[in-house]
Amino acid sequence: MTEQRKGYENFVYQNGVYDLGTKGDMRRNERNLMWNLDPYIQTHWQLTSALGLDAGARYSSVWFDSNDRYVVGKNGDDSGEASYHKWLPAAALKYAMTPQWNVYLSAGRGFETPTINELSYRPDGQSGLNFALQPATNTTVEAGSKWQVGTGMASLSVFNTDTKNEIVVAASDNGRTSYQNAGKTRRRGVELGL
Repeated sequence: MTEQRKGYENFVYQNGVYDLGTKGDMRRNERNLMWNLDPYIQTHWQLTSALGLDAGARYSSVWFDSNDRYVVGKNGDDSGEASYHKWLPAAALKYAMTPQWNVYLSAGRGFETPTINELSYRPDGQSGLNFALQPATNTTVEAGSKWQVGTGMASLSVFNTDTKNEIVVAASDNGRTSYQNAGKTRRRGVELGL
C-alpha cells in the first residue's frame, strides 16, 4: 500500500485566540509505502477415527518505508524505514465425542505490527515517524466444544491470551495521537456462540 500523507496545523492562533479546526501551516509531507509477505504451511493429521491434529506455521514480514518530502529550514529529513518479522506457529487437537459434538484444545502465536497511523507521531513530540514502536506479540491457548443443534451450531470456549509490547495510546494532543508499547497484558474469557 502506498499513501501520500500531508499534515497541517489544525488551528490558527490570532489575536491571542486559537481558531480550532482551521487549516494552518504544513507540518508534514511524505510518501509512505507499506507491504507484507506471509507465507505459511498448514497440515492435518487424522490420528484416530475420532482424534485429529491441525498444525501450521506462518512467517510474517511487514515493511514500512517513509520518504520525507517536507525538508525545509530547521525541519530535517525524517525519512526512515522499519521491518518486522516473526514465526507464528499454531496447533489444535480436536476430538469427536459424537458425529455432532467435538471438543478441542488449540494454541498459537500472534503478531500485531504498528499501523502507519500508529507510527505517524512520536510520543516525545519530535518530528519523524515513531520507529521505536515495536510489534505486539501474543500467545493464545483455547479449549472448547462445538456441537450441531438441528441445522445450527453452538459453541462454548475458554481462552487465555498473554501479550507482550501491547500498542497503547501514549498521548493525544492537538489532533495528533502518539503510541507506545506497554508491558505485558493478559486477557481471559469465556465465549458462547449460538
